[in-house]
Amino acid sequence: TFVTSFLGNEDFFGQDLNKVPGLTDAVVAYLDDIKANGMRAALCKIS
Repeated sequence: TFVTSFLGNEDFFGQDLNKVPGLTDAVVAYLDDIKANGMRAALCKIS
């Protein structure tokens, strides 16, 4: 997926962030929420 490819970019981040427990799933969930409900609604849930 896009998220897995992005987080796995070791040249950009200096490490594979997919190895951080739960990070990939969290990013996917946040992006799905943004797509479904819009940025404003998604931000209201985390702030």
